[in-house]
Amino acid sequence: MVEARELRRAFQARSACCPRDWSIPNSVRVLDFGEDPNGILYIAMEYIDGRDLWSLLDEEWPLDNARIVDIMSQVLRRSAKRTASASYIAI
Repeated sequence: MVEARELRRAFQARSACCPRDWSIPNSVRVLDFGEDPNGILYIAMEYIDGRDLWSLLDEEWPLDNARIVDIMSQVLRRSAKRTASASYIAI
């Protein structure tokens, strides 16, 4: 039960700091989040057609250094934009 309360608290804190209109390149937008009348937490995210990073790594590993730098640059740019928010809370 304690884990459920902690998860709910973390979800609500994180959801409160994630504006629905955020648009960061190379990341999925959160379209909606909240809690239904039965207390079930939900999050709705946009669907992006294509391969995810795990599939790319599984299919193309080993990657050359230039490709790794390109991918990691995208990840770090996204992370920097996300953490620039003063209310960011990691769970």
